[in-house]
Amino acid sequence: MHAVFENQIHVLQSNEVSVPFIYQNSIILPKSIFSEEESMVINHEALHHKYGHHIDNYLFSIFQALFWVNPIILLLKRALSLNHEYQVDKQIVSVGVDPIVYKLTLVKFSVGSRNFSLVNRLSNSNIKNRIIMINKNYIQKGKWKLFLSIPIMGIVVALLCM
Repeated sequence: MHAVFENQIHVLQSNEVSVPFIYQNSIILPKSIFSEEESMVINHEALHHKYGHHIDNYLFSIFQALFWVNPIILLLKRALSLNHEYQVDKQIVSVGVDPIVYKLTLVKFSVGSRNFSLVNRLSNSNIKNRIIMINKNYIQKGKWKLFLSIPIMGIVVALLCM
């Protein structure tokens, strides 16, 4: 399959890949992807392209080549990648995609096409953290806690001064 998506992004399918990804102006999809997942995956990868995550990855690769001795570089690379995924996941779910279907698709692509296995890779992957972030309600939680904590801190300081 070869199609052209908006902003001149080419959508290609390959038997050689098992996980969808973006390379420059092309979205590479596995041939085994189901039609109901295809549009969701294309939108996910198109958002990566829209936000310029591929450029971030290129620049970080140069940074990593310059500072290859520093062990913190690997942690920074994982954090950058996870931040990119959080940003796209939040946008995909806010557009109206069913969060349950989206989370199941994430698990499917992270575990692979194996039916049964004695161990899974979810404990070591970022998928678990991404699912937790999708389940959180970003806007409603946190704001009221800040406003509630300010008077409480004032009362605690006043009591400690007495």
